[in-house]
Amino acid sequence: MLQYHTINISNRMNNQINGVSPLNKNLSVYLEALEAGGGLARWEAEGPRPAKERKAVLEALAKKLWSPQPPEKKVSQYRLYRCEWEVGDVYSYQIECEASKGIGLFGRHLLFQKVDENIWHPGHIIPIVYVKLTQDDSLPGTLEEYDTLEYVQVSIFRYDPSYPDFRPDPASLTEEEYLKGVEVIRQGLAFDEYGCLPEFRVKLINTSKRIIPKKLAYCGNYANAAPPKNEYLRKDKISILAMPWKSFGKTIDEALIERYQAHNLRQLPIYQKEDGAGGL
Repeated sequence: MLQYHTINISNRMNNQINGVSPLNKNLSVYLEALEAGGGLARWEAEGPRPAKERKAVLEALAKKLWSPQPPEKKVSQYRLYRCEWEVGDVYSYQIECEASKGIGLFGRHLLFQKVDENIWHPGHIIPIVYVKLTQDDSLPGTLEEYDTLEYVQVSIFRYDPSYPDFRPDPASLTEEEYLKGVEVIRQGLAFDEYGCLPEFRVKLINTSKRIIPKKLAYCGNYANAAPPKNEYLRKDKISILAMPWKSFGKTIDEALIERYQAHNLRQLPIYQKEDGAGGL
């Protein structure tokens, strides 16, 4: 019995003071119970040691209840970020990664141009961009100079008539009308010479100013720039490639160099096949 009271004395103190529930928000009820002895008589009946321990707990609790409340702590609220870039804005990012050395890309610039935006969990507004690559370490100064630069192709998409992007709404169509609709959609697609649909858009995961590289430099607004030729646009933005500035030690220039080599330089094995078979 003595061991039981010793182990559970604090729990009993928190759960019962002369039958007063700790859920009772009236502080005076607790104080009155303490002034009345806090049920100390029950512990005295079991011996001096549990009574002494009980008394110490009561005194500690009384001291805590009578002491002034600590100042309120400010709880930081999670803030959703909205990227401030305007449609057409172009920002340069100079390539300095090790992977660029020896392949003629070190010192050149990646140019990110905002063309749209999308929501990123849990509600951030992030830019959708095209990416261009400068010919050397100089930056474009006019729209005409900007238009001469090469777009970085970031992916490909394979045509599949069963995919929602390539199907008309069958709700009010006969089977014949549906099949004609499928063919009309297919004929409107711009396939490359390998039977693939090129993709150029990237969602930049800008979820705070802090994660945007300080080396990023504003170049101007080229909202009237010519878009990539034969670009395939997904029907839903959620399917657009999303890229962080850095992930698992790999910077965005390293990731984009891989995609530039894979697609622009046609190093991906798919480009060795006439009909295509997947892609990065």
